[in-house]
Amino acid sequence: MNNADAQNQLQLITQAKRDLVFGQEALSSGDYHTAVQYFTRALEISPSDPETRNLRAEAYEAAGDYPASLSDIRQVAKLQAEHTEPHLRLSLALYKNGEAEESLNAIRECLKLDADYQPCKKHYTFVRKFVKQLTGIQEDINANQYAECVQKCDVALGLDTETDRIVRDLNGKLCLCASKVDGARGVKVCTALLEIEPENPDYLINRADSFIANEQYEEGRMHFSISLVD
Repeated sequence: MNNADAQNQLQLITQAKRDLVFGQEALSSGDYHTAVQYFTRALEISPSDPETRNLRAEAYEAAGDYPASLSDIRQVAKLQAEHTEPHLRLSLALYKNGEAEESLNAIRECLKLDADYQPCKKHYTFVRKFVKQLTGIQEDINANQYAECVQKCDVALGLDTETDRIVRDLNGKLCLCASKVDGARGVKVCTALLEIEPENPDYLINRADSFIANEQYEEGRMHFSISLVD
């Protein structure tokens, strides 16, 4: 490398460090989109820097861009494959995104590195139990065992009442299963979901079925007609 190349490389490194500082300032002040821009510029110069990528993931999440945040977290787990913490962070992010089975796979990678690392052991114990319930719920749905499905949904909801994506997905399954065996509850659960996603066809159809299961035939016919129009 000649002097000109060395000088150019030094300037790029200096620029990346400056962008990192500016990005942290923007992140701290709540200007998440500007933070993403600075971190992205820094990563164009140093794409393998895990600190910058973690910070951009944080900024993406704060800005509401969860897929982009998860993509950066995945990349850090690859860059630091021999460290436990990136796998734990990936597992937690996957779970928060509603991907419980993928979360279980990620936390296993952490335990392969250190079977005694307590944060990973704790999350592994929880998510393994949760995935077992999810598997049972899907098996009940496939077998048309809707009463058992409702029971397992209740157990799973008792395990997690705070993770929005997880709770919504579970209530979606409960909406389906309750519509077959507990019309009153199906109406309640499906209606609550439709307040969030008013045009979701599955929720609309399952609510119509719930009315019929609850012997509210006029309401059932009316809501079934609405679901067909939508």
